[in-house]
Amino acid sequence: MAKLGRNDLCRCGSGRKYKKCCLSKDEAVRTTTGNAPVHDGLAPMQVSEGLGGIVHELGGGLSNQAVSEMLGARAVYITPYTVARISEDPQSAGKSPELRRIIERGIRDRWTIKKVAEMTTEAIEAQLAAFGVEHSRERFLTLARGRNSAWTISKAWLDQDRVKCSGKDEDFLGLAACELWKRLMPDQPSTEMLDDWMQEGYHLAERDKEPEACTMWWTVWRALVSRFTSEMCKMNAVEEVFNGYQSVFNWSQDFEMHLGNAARDDVRYAAIGRQYCTEWIAQFSDEDDGMQVSFRRALASFLFRLGETDEMSAVLHRLPQEWPHNVWSYVALADAYSHFFSGEYDLPLDVGKAIGYLEQGLAEAARSGRDRDVIEQRLAELRKTGTAQHSR
Repeated sequence: MAKLGRNDLCRCGSGRKYKKCCLSKDEAVRTTTGNAPVHDGLAPMQVSEGLGGIVHELGGGLSNQAVSEMLGARAVYITPYTVARISEDPQSAGKSPELRRIIERGIRDRWTIKKVAEMTTEAIEAQLAAFGVEHSRERFLTLARGRNSAWTISKAWLDQDRVKCSGKDEDFLGLAACELWKRLMPDQPSTEMLDDWMQEGYHLAERDKEPEACTMWWTVWRALVSRFTSEMCKMNAVEEVFNGYQSVFNWSQDFEMHLGNAARDDVRYAAIGRQYCTEWIAQFSDEDDGMQVSFRRALASFLFRLGETDEMSAVLHRLPQEWPHNVWSYVALADAYSHFFSGEYDLPLDVGKAIGYLEQGLAEAARSGRDRDVIEQRLAELRKTGTAQHSR
């Protein structure tokens, strides 16, 4: 992937310059991982490249449960529902004509999410009965108690009932459980429902409907945060209450970014962003300093758009106190005083203070060996122009 210049159009498709869009987020990710950033979570093509053989077997009739077990044995975990979604999406084939034919054959011959969704509730229940499931709506609601994943209800059926199906037909049990949950318990979203809403949010964002995406994702976050416990202080700990097509680690950053874009045109999303970042910070207190600084920079931006400049200033000035060894603690303050991202989280223009914070950051960069080039570039621009006003 070609390296973006600060004044190039951002690759996320927002139509804004890179320096005004994803640059700060990408820099924070590099600081945290040392790697180039990955945008928009895990795309279907990326999945198919790693799971082509698995999807091939699925097209031949291997049950989703077996696929999940195989992936687990490879130290990779992906839910059966996610496998089902991938295996009925022709785009998952990438550039492989053979894999596309297998997926298309599977769509024709297997049970799919779409096929089950098109059935009436009575037809789904009749098919369950034909497969030996002792289903009743009362029993379904009882089995759902204490669960987050609808698919796990199918395991209870397999364990408790005299089920008379296998292979491709066994997939129906999981798909039916997911669909029945949507219809019988719409106000208590399952993991699979949240997974669907996450993906729909990405599709909306890709169609330049960021406000709609953020509204949907806010519903997802409200459901997720209610499931988090106080012990879940790092994002990888939440896998026990949510594991889907997207990782919470990637999605939570994408949500913050799209909220930031939506907030530029509608202050309501700045209010959502303030609450979201505040809750994220309170929940994931043990996440690494790169993420902590990144979310506080985002919080400062939302506070700025809400006119809460004193609170914004306090958030930014606490960064070097709480994370003195993180270069971006100093860069955040320097950007605010130099208006490097004009209109994002501006403090009263003071190039001298900005240079001072950058020099402190440069000293930290010398110790850590990271991001020295970023700070030197900022310093060079400020010293060259003598002003912090950058072209939009």
